Amino acid sequence: TQWTPPVPGHRVTSVIMAKAVMAEARLERRAAAALQAGYRMTRGGVEDQFLGGAMAKQGTLSWPMSRAIATHPNAEAIVDGETRLNYAQWSRRVRGLTAGLRDLGLRTGDIVVSIGQNSFRHLVCWVGIPAAGLVFNDLNYRLAVPELEFIVNDCGARAIVADGAYLEVARQLKPRCPSLAY
Repeated sequence: TQWTPPVPGHRVTSVIMAKAVMAEARLERRAAAALQAGYRMTRGGVEDQFLGGAMAKQGTLSWPMSRAIATHPNAEAIVDGETRLNYAQWSRRVRGLTAGLRDLGLRTGDIVVSIGQNSFRHLVCWVGIPAAGLVFNDLNYRLAVPELEFIVNDCGARAIVADGAYLEVARQLKPRCPSLAY
């Protein structure tokens, strides 16, 4: 894109203005593409209708997922052993988790810890917890209960999400961590 400075001889100002104009045009093109893909522009960014109204901003985990859902929802997204999920199915699970966390009464900025091995369920947490406006703190499942207790108490987590294999660890943590409400 070429831009002619309005006042000859003011090169530095003109170049800065030209860059600002071009950056604004790029933002307008991105906004138009986002609207066409099913997003809604809001004051805080781009609201993603595919994640149940969660804010999907570039640089967050929900942005690439939202984009994939918009462009190819039936494409395979996750393969975990016998479990295969396309982007639409993954999105449904993420929306279910975000709705469940909100129904618990958790507020934006509350910390949620998760314990579990790498699996599609854990990936749902990686995307769903931040999509709900919550802070995700991933616990190392190799740590002993006293070490996990310190981490949970230190960060002030309000809820814990546990994989089936770690439900007993979560049950042990609940009475030891006063900040855990759920």
